[in-house]
Amino acid sequence: MTKKLSTFSFPLVLSLLAASVLARPVQGQAFMEYGGVQAGAAGLGAGLAASHNNGAAVRNTYETAVQAQQALVQQNRAIEQYLAMGIKYETKKDWDSAEKCFTYVLQVVNRRDGPGSANGIPALKHMVNIKVAQNKIDDAIGFQKTVVAFTQAAKNADPRNTLKTKMDLSNLFLKKEDYSSAEPYLQQSATLVEENQAFATDQKRSTLKTYTKVLRKLKKNVEADAVDSKLAKYETAETTTTSATATTSATAPATTSTEIKPGTDALKPDVLKIESPAAGTKASVEIK
Repeated sequence: MTKKLSTFSFPLVLSLLAASVLARPVQGQAFMEYGGVQAGAAGLGAGLAASHNNGAAVRNTYETAVQAQQALVQQNRAIEQYLAMGIKYETKKDWDSAEKCFTYVLQVVNRRDGPGSANGIPALKHMVNIKVAQNKIDDAIGFQKTVVAFTQAAKNADPRNTLKTKMDLSNLFLKKEDYSSAEPYLQQSATLVEENQAFATDQKRSTLKTYTKVLRKLKKNVEADAVDSKLAKYETAETTTTSATATTSATAPATTSTEIKPGTDALKPDVLKIESPAAGTKASVEIK
């Protein structure tokens, strides 16, 4: 046995050992390359799938946007048509048909814009008119309260619109002689006209007059006296302005027209016609 082993040469053994050792890194590299190819293929498949899904999402988004735009157009058209139809029924005093049209308009506006939209105010005002025409004052008050709320909540609300809606509401309460309910809205209106320069003196005066009358009805004489003192300020200012206008008109130079008669001197007094100056206007203020 010893003799047989000795027949193998040392170089041969060494080469065999080297071959076995050097084969391992080569096999490892091959395995890694194979794994890289598989991973790349998997990544490419995932990328294609993601691209497909993204395209489908974009397509769905586009289709949804188109559908939303079409729905918006249909809603706008429905609002216009049913509002016009309701006005026609209201003119014919077909209250039930008119109310159905305006109610549908409010539903579409709410669906399109969300609750509390100022775009529902026109239909609400018509609902108020319909209820007043049927002497359903309580129902009219309910709708008018909504008009007031929507008007105040609108962006860049016009103070003149706000005043009108509150005065309309207070007048509905006055129809029922419900002075207690009318008072807070009149108080708000009085404050609004005093603090805002956009209102003319006549508007301020009429608002304060209504307010002080209601205060007298409620036996709130101290508050009414305070309002009357503010009202007197506007009355005095109006009288002063009117008097100044009348004085200016009365002191203006008279206009003359000359009529020339044949054979006479045009400068002689007997051929001059002097027009009388316009009389000054008097202030027309009536306080009940």
